[in-house]
Amino acid sequence: MIRTDRKYNQKKADDRTARIAAMEQERDELVDRMFDHPELCTEENIRRVNYLSSQVEIMRGKMIYNVNINY
Repeated sequence: MIRTDRKYNQKKADDRTARIAAMEQERDELVDRMFDHPELCTEENIRRVNYLSSQVEIMRGKMIYNVNINY
């Protein structure tokens, strides 16, 4: 009888907490830099902050609040 090691079949559950923490940290660092240096408040950076915020809320299963930027 041949025994096989079936450890390769074990799947790890998707743990979102690490990804949520990384996204929150990136968002907070970007917001801090934008607050300290107003010239970094470009449309691209604002979109990135909104994207990170919405992804964190989606991953937590909460509602998303859209913010319109009127120039």
